[in-house]
Amino acid sequence: MICPNCGHKEDYDFYICPKCQYDIDVDINKDDPDFDDELASVLGEQANYQIDASELMFEEDTGIKESGTEIIEELVDDLIEENKYQLNDNHIFNLNINEEDIIGRKDEIRKLLNFYEKIRKTNSVSSLTVVSEQGLGKTDLISLFLKKIKSKDNSIMIIESAGLGNTQNEDYYIFKSIIKKLSRINDTDISDIKKQKLKTFLKEVAPFHLYHELKVVFSRLLDMKTDKDIEDMDIMSFDRLLKRSFRQVFNYYTSQKIYLILAIKNFHYVDIRSVEMIDYFMSLPNYKNLLFLLTSELEDKVQRFLKGEQAKRYFLKLLPLTQEDSIKLVRHILNNIKDLDKETVNLIVANTKGTPLHIKESINYLVNSGAIIEKNGKYIGINKLILKRIQIPMTFEETIRAKIDRLSKFDYSVLQLASISGETFKYSYIKLLINVDKMVLKDENKIKLWNVKNLEDKLNTTFENLIKEDIIKKQKNILKNQEYIFSNITEQKLIYSTIPPIIKKTYHGYLAQYLESKLDKKMEKNLEQLSLQYKLASNSYQASKYYFVAAQKAEERYANKRAIKYNLEALNLLPSENVLNKLEILHSLGSLYTLIGKTEDAIAIFEEMAYLSQIILNNNKLGAAYNKIGRIYRDIGSHKKSSYYLNLAYESFKIAKDRRGIASTLDDLGRLYWQQGKFEESLKNYMKSLEIRKKLNMPKSIALSLNNIGLLYYSQGFVDEAEEYLFEAYKLRKQIKDKQGEMSSLNNLATLTYNKGDDIEAKALWLKSLTIAEEVGDIKYQATCMNNLGELFIENGKYNKANDYLKNALEIALESSNKRILAYIYLNLGELNFKQNNIQNAKKYLERAFELSEESGDKQVAGRVYCLFGDIESTTLFNDDTSGGVAPAEDYYLRSLDLLRKISEPLMAATNVSYAEYLLSKGKKGKAKKLLNQAEKIYQNYNMQLKLSKLRRLKKEIL
Repeated sequence: MICPNCGHKEDYDFYICPKCQYDIDVDINKDDPDFDDELASVLGEQANYQIDASELMFEEDTGIKESGTEIIEELVDDLIEENKYQLNDNHIFNLNINEEDIIGRKDEIRKLLNFYEKIRKTNSVSSLTVVSEQGLGKTDLISLFLKKIKSKDNSIMIIESAGLGNTQNEDYYIFKSIIKKLSRINDTDISDIKKQKLKTFLKEVAPFHLYHELKVVFSRLLDMKTDKDIEDMDIMSFDRLLKRSFRQVFNYYTSQKIYLILAIKNFHYVDIRSVEMIDYFMSLPNYKNLLFLLTSELEDKVQRFLKGEQAKRYFLKLLPLTQEDSIKLVRHILNNIKDLDKETVNLIVANTKGTPLHIKESINYLVNSGAIIEKNGKYIGINKLILKRIQIPMTFEETIRAKIDRLSKFDYSVLQLASISGETFKYSYIKLLINVDKMVLKDENKIKLWNVKNLEDKLNTTFENLIKEDIIKKQKNILKNQEYIFSNITEQKLIYSTIPPIIKKTYHGYLAQYLESKLDKKMEKNLEQLSLQYKLASNSYQASKYYFVAAQKAEERYANKRAIKYNLEALNLLPSENVLNKLEILHSLGSLYTLIGKTEDAIAIFEEMAYLSQIILNNNKLGAAYNKIGRIYRDIGSHKKSSYYLNLAYESFKIAKDRRGIASTLDDLGRLYWQQGKFEESLKNYMKSLEIRKKLNMPKSIALSLNNIGLLYYSQGFVDEAEEYLFEAYKLRKQIKDKQGEMSSLNNLATLTYNKGDDIEAKALWLKSLTIAEEVGDIKYQATCMNNLGELFIENGKYNKANDYLKNALEIALESSNKRILAYIYLNLGELNFKQNNIQNAKKYLERAFELSEESGDKQVAGRVYCLFGDIESTTLFNDDTSGGVAPAEDYYLRSLDLLRKISEPLMAATNVSYAEYLLSKGKKGKAKKLLNQAEKIYQNYNMQLKLSKLRRLKKEIL
């Protein structure tokens, strides 16, 4: 790189020119071998995007002008020197908490500390969730735990965040908080200070070649001003780049031997994209030095959304305090009251059911009633006359209600309006609903209430009072659009329940229309909130419409489970007479179920789609439904059913004159014929499909046809033709940004590359395909890539790595009912165990692989199983048992050859080699030489250089 200041040229591993000390800001260079095409496509032509401070000039006392960048850098450097960084918000967990403040939790603290000692010895990311009902002290428990481990271990870095509420969450809010805290960015910082702090942080954590990418991605995450190409980056690309960027950040702290604890309160309120990011890091193999410490009221949300390895997820359930501990807690809180008698303590404890928050709220109720005397923030006495007259609330909800009932009518009415949008609300919503009261409902009492002088001042005073009473908290303060959250979800629900149903419905209807008028359809969270408001307003059609749009947005970013949830909402809300809309939703839902491996659910959905299509005589949709069912049966190995449904689809598309549908079905029939070993029929269908797709100019489908033809050619030994078709498919898929297609092409090119003898490149291609498969949520390809990597490591003798990948592949594949993939995984596990001399395990896996090959009709797996059983028999004491005229090993090899010579010459060649080695051990040199020569010719034809070189070495040694 050339320094832009002095011209010095050097391969920099840092950001300061070693000659002139100029601070270099990295530009993207498209000629650089490390240049990332994917990122460039996101950045467009403005590849030298900068986020530096503005170049405004500042006047100093010296009269010397300095650039804004230099002034800002000096300011941040001074802050670093003086260690005056302030975190951007208050601590969520109180690390100054005292142990004596936590009553009755010694056993839980001990369990947490034991857990911590255990996971520090492991090398994988883990999560621990403290689960309990509201008010049992989860936050205090975690605070004390963090304080204890921090005091003993200086290598810990604790980053705190919290879920905001489940209706208006910011996307990636948790990860936004992480970057703010790591870079010491405060919400009150001016823009240039924020940018400089981010830059300083990234210089510390980012390698030279990734610095610019991380700067762009985190600037977008933190809503800093970016060029239009970055602002318009599609969410799928941003998801992918954000995961990569955080991988780098976490890897940096691992390299520094820093243990990161991400402590997240109220996981049940965490936004879905943050949850998906956490799940992504939970699922990464061999990730270390990272702990997600969560609190939640809902264990099932953690179970549903964090799908990392079961062994990595831990739960601690918090139970109510015992009667004895409840009494201790009351006495601890009121310890300054000298004449505190047993009767008063028992009266407070009586109805609290061991809930610390209920105990504290009951004490607050007594303070506000005058029964407990408070002075200078301390409780100093009991007024027994008042205590006898009042009745302490029986339940926690009653305690909360008593607290709310003390509010003025104006404050209470404001809270009612606030509760309409859920746990979080904006100032603008209150103004809107006040107008509804005055101009639509025309309630005289409400009109009188809202017709006050200086309404805005009155509202601001109300918000201040509610914050002081800890009923609401401020989230944002942006001009007149402040955002708030209820401190306690129980309070929001109680207030909401006091609004008459007909009034609620009106409020929701007007709020929905207001939100629709402000809608940014790029934002999935906005669509979910809008859909919910229409649903609560009983406008089912509009609610269904926007849930379906939200499902499409979720599907675009491959949040498949989220998309399924939205589709189900859309389906349930849609009026029964809207059949065409229902068909669209069913098609989307069935495809999603197929993608995540829920084949039975998918078939049921597509059968319903076919039924409705027949009613309204829609042959296009009927053909699509039959086609989808045929594909599912083909993929799970039910060839007869697959053929039946695919032919039904073909006839339906012909009646509808739907050329796209015809092309798609021809392609699917081609794949079916190939699985059945009918190669000429398969190629004929593929070519017909390609011809139609070219005439219709369908690039994504053209790439699919090219890919399938390439694979078919390769299976027949036409290697050059295969490589030409496969590479054309890959180029087209990359050009049109078809990620799932690119994933498939990378896997196929990896197989071709591996067989040509380039293990390193093959591994890189499979890992890249696996990365995309994880991003798009395609479990079939995740299992396929892991299985292929496992096979590669078996071939290279790296058995531990092979075992890791194959076990992970098996765990994923078991989620689906794809028998073909499972058969290949069990086959490779069998071979691995054989090579490790675990004969009994090898047989068990191979027997299961054979069963699945029989069920799925995959003769390739059956042929390989026979060969491996031959290898096993040839190494046992019983290989000379010739009962029936043929030794067991030889019988297995012959069966293998009988199957494989009809369907796969490369696999037949592999059996030839094993059989030849067995024959040589029996002194049958002539027959063995013939088999080896035949295998050598096949490997030459298929350009399988790795296999060929190993075979030639073997021939040299033994012949």
